[in-house]
Amino acid sequence: MFRKVVGPLACCLFLTWGIVAAPRKDDSPPAYHLASKVGDKMLYEDRRGDQSEEYVMEVIEAKPKGAAMIVTVRRVQDGRTSEPWRNEASDKGVWKVAEGDGVFESPKCVVRLPFHKGDTWETPYWFHGERITAKYTSAGEEDVEVPAGKFRCLRIEAKSLVSGDTWTETRWMAPRVGMVKEELAGSDNRPVLTTVLKSFSPGDK
Repeated sequence: MFRKVVGPLACCLFLTWGIVAAPRKDDSPPAYHLASKVGDKMLYEDRRGDQSEEYVMEVIEAKPKGAAMIVTVRRVQDGRTSEPWRNEASDKGVWKVAEGDGVFESPKCVVRLPFHKGDTWETPYWFHGERITAKYTSAGEEDVEVPAGKFRCLRIEAKSLVSGDTWTETRWMAPRVGMVKEELAGSDNRPVLTTVLKSFSPGDK
């Protein structure tokens, strides 16, 4: 039961896999804090106490939409593939806009740009029939080392009150790659789930 609740909760809090980087120079392509090229694959490991499991996140489509980019991703684990979901990234932030065949009436904002330490915002979502409001904070920049290497990351925190319990999710996001580490903690602030990037395989050049 614990694994069934913690996994979906982590996905719901952030609802996406990246944010946009600083403005680019010249006419070079935008550098997102998000894997955004078709074929990009990120191997992750979830750690819950003495248990662990691996899965792959894969970009299957990336299309420009005006000044934004629509990136479609899916999760592959043990031969099973999840329904795809779509994220929209621009210089104004990142929103999850669709999942499976459904398009959200109100896109879910997971980051506001430009990125300034201390900025806060709120995003509502539904979790097991309960309407939840996640309160996000731009917590700053940090160097993070994981099995895939060392990355300069933006740190974003989200707090949610779920069935009377406060949950805090922290993600570290790196340019071009997206999430390199994530921690989900309960009311006692002890991490109950830690996810780390084990490898990154770039797709189309």
